[in-house]
Order: sequence, then structure tokens, then C-alpha cells
Amino acid sequence: MVNDTASDANYLFSLGALSRMLHAHHKLAPIIIIDEYDTPIQEGYINSYYQQVVEFIRILFFSALKDNPHVTLAVLTGILRIAKESIFSGLNNIRGRLYNQLEQKIK
Repeated sequence: MVNDTASDANYLFSLGALSRMLHAHHKLAPIIIIDEYDTPIQEGYINSYYQQVVEFIRILFFSALKDNPHVTLAVLTGILRIAKESIFSGLNNIRGRLYNQLEQKIK
């Protein structure tokens, strides 16, 4: 990733590698927070590279989040609804929450 020399595999497995390094260094599995995960998907749809971005994100999330002992919790925010057949289909324990549901719990 330095000097634009990274391969596709470097990018695809970067979150998994980063979580492993953080866990090793701090002796505590990190929490991964990804804000607006769906923005690249929307841009891909608008600009005709939807399939490529969906496949990339599916592999990125699967490699970083599926059975990764180096992650305590992952939180993703976005405006697109989570569908079981979506980029999250390979992941376990997905819990979708709508903002108004969370807002009601806080009150």
C-alpha cells in the first residue's frame, strides 16, 4: 500500500491484517467501526462498477469479520438495509438496527 504498490489481495485482506496486528500489539482484540459502508456501493451503482465494488466489499468484510478471533465487535453504519442475500450473506450474527429503533431504546 506504500507507494501505490499494493496488490488487490493486500487491500482485500487489510482489515483482517490490521486487526491481527492491533490485537498482537495491545493484547486486546479491537472493535472495528466502519461508517457509511454503503457509500462505495451507491457510487458503484451510479457509475457502473456495482458488481466489482460489491465483490470487493464482500471479500473485505468476510476476511475481516468472519470467524476473526482478533475482533471483539464490528459496527457498520449506512443507509442501505441489510439483506441476508447481500454482501453480508457469509457472516454470522448480523443484527440490523434502524435509527428510530435505537433512538427509542435511548429514551
